[in-house]
Amino acid sequence: MEKQKWVLMVVLVGLIGGLVYWGIKDGQSSKQELKEYKADSGNGPRLVVGEKFKDVGTMGLKETATAEFVLKNEGKADLQIFYGTTNCGCTFGQVEVDGKKSPTFGMHSNQNFLISVPPGKEFKVKAIYKPFLMPVSGDVQRAVVIKTNDPKHKEVEFIIKANVKG
Repeated sequence: MEKQKWVLMVVLVGLIGGLVYWGIKDGQSSKQELKEYKADSGNGPRLVVGEKFKDVGTMGLKETATAEFVLKNEGKADLQIFYGTTNCGCTFGQVEVDGKKSPTFGMHSNQNFLISVPPGKEFKVKAIYKPFLMPVSGDVQRAVVIKTNDPKHKEVEFIIKANVKG
């Protein structure tokens, strides 16, 4: 009797796992695909980066600081942002285009996603620093990194700096 329960549980878990897998796979097939361009083509996206460094000043160890970086696609094709990560478990990032947000990503939860920025549009990259997750004090710099399909800006790093008082 106990063996039958175990077999039934394994079959159910396999069935549910298969349904989830096929549901995700089918959902992804209808999404956009990443487009690549050559650096000298002139017909691709062109990422224009403003500031890549923000000093949020002095903060307490239990506080959260956020910095927003504004970017723009000045190219002739959609700019695609497809990956994000950070350099510490205390730092997170998020991309926002016209109110549509990527999943929040971090060092241990790097994210593959696909957000398109039409030509002429601005968008934001948000850096979120939570020092209480990895307690340190003094001057601290953390990085948020995104990857794009702009051949001249395949990877862009943004720095958030804080003076943490513990």
